[in-house]
Amino acid sequence: MAPKAAPKAPAATDSGSAKALEVVKTKVDELCGHLPPTVNGQLDSIAKKAGTQKMFLVLGLAGVLLIVVLMCPQTFMLDVVGTGFPVFAGLQMLAADKFTDAPFWTTYWIIFAAFKVLMGPLDFILSFVPYYSSLSYLLKLAFFVWLWFPSTKGATMILERGLKPFVLPRIPGKEE
Repeated sequence: MAPKAAPKAPAATDSGSAKALEVVKTKVDELCGHLPPTVNGQLDSIAKKAGTQKMFLVLGLAGVLLIVVLMCPQTFMLDVVGTGFPVFAGLQMLAADKFTDAPFWTTYWIIFAAFKVLMGPLDFILSFVPYYSSLSYLLKLAFFVWLWFPSTKGATMILERGLKPFVLPRIPGKEE
């Protein structure tokens, strides 16, 4: 009896996969449209040098970033996300000798320090809640990014809606 031939795998160019690939490409291009032009230019340059499409480069970088975020120790990753870009932006501000962003970065560092101090005891108390550790880690990462991300500037929102009306009027030594 002759051995049966292995069934053929569906072609990669069938209409379902082609449509799915086109949808992914459209979404990645849409995402890249929101990036600064310099970043987009760098991605184009790297993709051209690598001989691949920008979509695959972006998806690969996103995959590596996801692995790093999920595999690194949580406290280390929170410290990297919470201090990496803010330190860089603060040094840029000092190097340019332009302090228009000083209230924003001062507010950010006050919130960051208060968060780090308060989360120690709160993490211990809340660690008894099921799934708290995994969920809180992702929420903390999102919170830090929301605080400093240039398009959200969450620290400014906290300054305007929380600190200025409720905290700053109660600080002694404020000049009248």
